[in-house]
Amino acid sequence: IPSAASYDCKLASYVKDAPGDKTDNMLAAYNAGAYAVIKYGGVPPYEETKNYVSTIRKLEQSFAAKKGRVDPSKQAAGAIYFAQQKLGTPYLWGGNGTPEQGGRFDCSGL
Repeated sequence: IPSAASYDCKLASYVKDAPGDKTDNMLAAYNAGAYAVIKYGGVPPYEETKNYVSTIRKLEQSFAAKKGRVDPSKQAAGAIYFAQQKLGTPYLWGGNGTPEQGGRFDCSGL
């Protein structure tokens, strides 16, 4: 992921002066090459590139953070409650909370 981000930033620097939306231009440069974006003054008229930019922008919305609070499921809420009750319990490497271990855990045993 860091390599892809670095590459995208480099592409964005190549097309930063092209008219239009900077993110669209970076995506178009990724798909069609920076020269095509510069040559056409923005997203080039290639169907493949226009579809690529449109698809990625739609997918972007599906990954956007939801607004407002999302309550946990009952199972998740129960796990959170259990873990909160154990706050302050001394750590025991390999512990899984048995009475013989004094109810102590390690991170994976909890």
